[in-house]
Amino acid sequence: MKSYSQINNSFKNTCIYRIGNYAGFYSEINNMIIAMIYCLENKIKFQLYSINTMYGNDIWKDYFHEFTEHQLHFFHKTYNGREYGKVFKSDFDNSQNSEIKEYLEKTFYRQEICLTQNIWHNIRNHTVYNSWYKVNSDFLSGSILNVSHQIIKSIWKYNSSTSSKVQDIKNTLKIDHNYAGIHIRRGDKFKEVPVVALEKYLQTVDKATEQENYPVFIATDDQRIIEQVKTFNPKRVVYHFNCPDNQGFDMDTFSTLPAETQKNHIVQLLAEVEMLIEANLFVGTFTSNVGMFVGMARDGKDLYGVDTAGWIVW
Repeated sequence: MKSYSQINNSFKNTCIYRIGNYAGFYSEINNMIIAMIYCLENKIKFQLYSINTMYGNDIWKDYFHEFTEHQLHFFHKTYNGREYGKVFKSDFDNSQNSEIKEYLEKTFYRQEICLTQNIWHNIRNHTVYNSWYKVNSDFLSGSILNVSHQIIKSIWKYNSSTSSKVQDIKNTLKIDHNYAGIHIRRGDKFKEVPVVALEKYLQTVDKATEQENYPVFIATDDQRIIEQVKTFNPKRVVYHFNCPDNQGFDMDTFSTLPAETQKNHIVQLLAEVEMLIEANLFVGTFTSNVGMFVGMARDGKDLYGVDTAGWIVW
């Protein structure tokens, strides 16, 4: 079967999608994947603008290998984004914008400009892009969950630095038996959805496994959760990474951190998500973007939500 990149590069028309300037890391990633599916269905070549973000130098290339062409032109910093209005080549028909005009004519040859804002409302249409949606494509077909899984398999390739750092973090744990991966989101998430009691996560694990005190790996943005779980359930083996500075993620605070500190947090998060993907089962909230991504990466297998009946596009 052709890779995603081979399929993507076969299309004539282009859309340049901006990533990294609006939301949390996995929110940006998940929306990018849904945008890729939209472009795949509509035979549009998907390209990225991934600089000038809230995440260091480049939200994609800082961590991963490229899977498509990346645009760097300054035009995108001003005119490309979810909340921008549509722009047209004729908007730049004057001598002051001759460089932009030349760039647009070359990049969007014989087509109208297609940027993030041109497809944003389509990909965020939850009546369409939800768990039951079947992808209508000549290249990849199936439920949106299955196709997302295929895309992740094709593009999720760490660069050498990220791969080494993620593996070093994972090596701090030695787990030689089955375990459940639990993701517990706290921090500023309460602004969007109600907090789920810790007991429900653990009860869901034991019900799914038909075992009491089944071992768990807990990924959380609030390290205080770990001690609460151990106090509530002292007989259960609990694995976790040691992240004492994690006291609840807040996007506004994160965006003010130095670039290197941000990168360390992201690498830690990548390692946690790998542990969730590799677990024998996953328990979490699908109204969290980590939960949504893990569901896609696991191809929908052995997923248990504590907030929804099943996996959803959040």
